[in-house]
Amino acid sequence: MNTTAASNRKTLLATYGFIMGCVFLLPGVYSFFWTAVSWNTIGATQEAIGQAYTRIKEPFGLTLLLSVTVAAATAILGTTLAWLVTSTTLRYKKLFTVLFIMPLALPSFIGATALIAIFEQDSLLPWLLEKAGVEQIRRPRGFWPTWLVMTLFTYPYVFLTTKAKFVSLRYNVEESARLLGLSQRSIFYRVTLPQIKPAIAGGALIVFLYCLSDYGAVDLLGYDSLSTVIFSATSSSDVDIFVGFSAALTLGTTALAAVFLQFRYSGNGQQSDVSRRQRRLVPLGYWRYAAALLVGAVPLFALFFPLTGLVMRLRNGLGAANIEAKEVLDLASASATASTITAVVTMLLLIPVAMTTIRSTSLFTKFIRTPILAGYATPGVIIALTLVTWVLKVPGFTFIYQSFYLLLLGYIIHFGSLGLGSAETALQAVPHSLKDSSRLLSDSILKRWKEVQWPLMKPGLLAGAGLIMLATIKELPATLLLAPIEFETLATAIFSAEGESFATKSGLLSLILLSVSGLLTWLLVIRNSD
Repeated sequence: MNTTAASNRKTLLATYGFIMGCVFLLPGVYSFFWTAVSWNTIGATQEAIGQAYTRIKEPFGLTLLLSVTVAAATAILGTTLAWLVTSTTLRYKKLFTVLFIMPLALPSFIGATALIAIFEQDSLLPWLLEKAGVEQIRRPRGFWPTWLVMTLFTYPYVFLTTKAKFVSLRYNVEESARLLGLSQRSIFYRVTLPQIKPAIAGGALIVFLYCLSDYGAVDLLGYDSLSTVIFSATSSSDVDIFVGFSAALTLGTTALAAVFLQFRYSGNGQQSDVSRRQRRLVPLGYWRYAAALLVGAVPLFALFFPLTGLVMRLRNGLGAANIEAKEVLDLASASATASTITAVVTMLLLIPVAMTTIRSTSLFTKFIRTPILAGYATPGVIIALTLVTWVLKVPGFTFIYQSFYLLLLGYIIHFGSLGLGSAETALQAVPHSLKDSSRLLSDSILKRWKEVQWPLMKPGLLAGAGLIMLATIKELPATLLLAPIEFETLATAIFSAEGESFATKSGLLSLILLSVSGLLTWLLVIRNSD
């Protein structure tokens, strides 16, 4: 009887996992489907194809240029900073580690907002320029301001992955190379770099995917990208639908190609040394002045200047601004509600999936895991465009258009990989021997889960829920396309206020959002960075 019940439970979990895998496949399959349908609808005329090509060609090149250069810059900057705080005689390492991670709390569109605020009249930079006798410069727009913002607020992804790899390096190999007479530079390039290359590639891939799908920062800074093409091609016109899905497929294909190349060429690196020996630190010597300049400049430009610009914007306009406390509370409440519901529902949906995926590495299990993990690599704007078209074009689903349920579905598909990974980690924290022992103590599955499994699983599940909350509260493109008309979050309100030149309101809401995401970053990332 127990064997039959276990078999039935396994079959039920596998069926549920298959259904969830199909749900997460929806954006990719539907994008191909509607591109083909819209191709057929417009008759694949030369004029329509030419129009789509014209509207996509230049933004695609600009998007690729930005993504590649930002990924390269963050790879260099993040790796350098990680090396300084783990492998050198740099002072105040713990303080600098916290400062280097904190920009993770700033969404890129808030970084763009802060950059714009710095150049406004009565802000810090114009005051400094006036003291130096320099005339007021124009509002930042174009490639270089966008590149700077994206680099400053995405390098922590590389810093975190590379720092973790530095901490777990096989230092005995470096010692052997040193005994053979290799210089410190040769040791780094021939011994250390091959070991940390997968970590660098992994962090740079996240940055690349982030830049591919970013909409808020590129729009505020006047940089044309494929995301702006997709947003401008959401009308009911057949040609617009064709252009939008063609741009979405181009973006999605580029993202998948980047993921494939990273897995294909980065390798797994060498295994970490199991010993806990203290690594020999590299003396900086005269380079300590250059290192001090770098580690001081990064927090200055990534934290101090942006926050100063937002605070001064708020101070200069707060007296004359008409900002109601109720509106601010409603926006904060909406953001908290959306992120909390997304986190709870996502974890509840994916715990049963994790119960299937951790037990097998079969092709069937890979089918379940792959689309869920790919959701995070898929730009949010593609997921949103797919869901919007789906509910408008497929009979019977129109009722959920511009509803919170559709927004929730978009969040779950986009951030499901965060929940699945955390759920798998949480389930693996419960030893099989403990599960077997608990069966002898009670026949109640609920009681065993509550008293034995939940205490061990709770840290991993709460961490996963927190990561989903952090990602949701900062998400902009999917929220703009999927949110109900009357529903507004802090992210969308900041973006709208900036576009409508409500500078003071944008500054206030940005500081509130930064406080929330900063707290989550501290609890989820910084406290566990060592």
